[in-house]
Amino acid sequence: MAALENKVILSLEDLEEQLGSTKLDLFAQKAESSFLESTEKIADYIVSHRDVRAIFVSGPTSSGKTTFTDRLVSRLLDLGKTAYRMSLDD
Repeated sequence: MAALENKVILSLEDLEEQLGSTKLDLFAQKAESSFLESTEKIADYIVSHRDVRAIFVSGPTSSGKTTFTDRLVSRLLDLGKTAYRMSLDD
């Protein structure tokens, strides 16, 4: 689990001040690319390990669980795996 004391919280204004408004878009693109790459690596691991039958994703509210899970399921389907997202929230 990530140690929250090591996290830095930045506002949009902080990011613009640090990156400049022209670099903020590039920062977001790089973050998205990194997220997709990590998701693909996880999917590749799952596909290469046939004993993995279920994946559980947890985290705080609005932390990206549904987005991550949807992208993971999509990647697994692209790789020929049968995959479903089952929400336990409802």
